[in-house]
Amino acid sequence: MVLSAAATAGDRNGAGANGFYVDLGSFGRACNGDCSITAFTGQQTTQAISPAFGIADFTQGEFGFVPIVPIWDWAWDESWFVGASYSRRILSFGHSSVGEVISLEAEAGLGKRFGTQTEFEAWAALYARWHLFPWNKWVKTTIGVSTGLSWASGISAFEKRRSGNNEGSQLLHYLSPEATFALPSNPNRELVFRFSHRSGGSDMFGPDSIFNHTGGGAQYFLIGTRFRF
Repeated sequence: MVLSAAATAGDRNGAGANGFYVDLGSFGRACNGDCSITAFTGQQTTQAISPAFGIADFTQGEFGFVPIVPIWDWAWDESWFVGASYSRRILSFGHSSVGEVISLEAEAGLGKRFGTQTEFEAWAALYARWHLFPWNKWVKTTIGVSTGLSWASGISAFEKRRSGNNEGSQLLHYLSPEATFALPSNPNRELVFRFSHRSGGSDMFGPDSIFNHTGGGAQYFLIGTRFRF
């Protein structure tokens, strides 16, 4: 179902009189570009997520920006990850003059760690994605950030050390920002860079946290390819 900002019927390419549209994706309709499958692989990094993106750690009550640590200065560990995910766009907001601006996607994924960690991981997350960049006519770009849950088949020695309580948790929060790039001539084939981050936020989620008051968990820098259909 598609509604313009004036609540008149339309579609993504022909919105209401003011040009704005909201597309409420329906799981009962054909995908028509709303679905995607992603395969990725990468290596574990112990770089803290906050300076990796230049954003203060809000879990510690800090806000604003901090100096960015470039990827070539990140610390790495001897663990690797292979995984895949399925996602579906459930909402889009845009304007007829610029196209899609913001979208929401539901994602479910499964992966396997190798090396110093060997657990399976499964996750379910909601991604908010920004689509509007001035260079899109040359390289179609999006930036997405997730919130969700990540479950591991076991608690590795690394995650116990990183937890802050020497226990950890199989269930943790899934915060995994990503960037995608595609050719305008082939927008349904995307190159994906993702920072896959598991953490419990310590006491951020309250005294009855389902994450066992865990701090950090395992995280991986992933490179993948996405096929939208």
